[in-house]
Amino acid sequence: MSLTMSDCTQLKTWVTKKTKERFAALARHQGLSDSALLKRLIELMLQSASAAELATIETAGCKSASNIDH
Repeated sequence: MSLTMSDCTQLKTWVTKKTKERFAALARHQGLSDSALLKRLIELMLQSASAAELATIETAGCKSASNIDH
């Protein structure tokens, strides 16, 4: 299956400058961009999680997300 840009969305987070620098160094060491390494890590986490774990996490996430103050 081939993805297009309209099939995708952007995922962002805030980290310390030091964390960003260390992550970028790790990505470069592996011959990847920061975003490519982050994408790889996300995909590995999702692959390693069982369907039951994901269902539990998603249910808990929906409940806790409504309680977050922005």
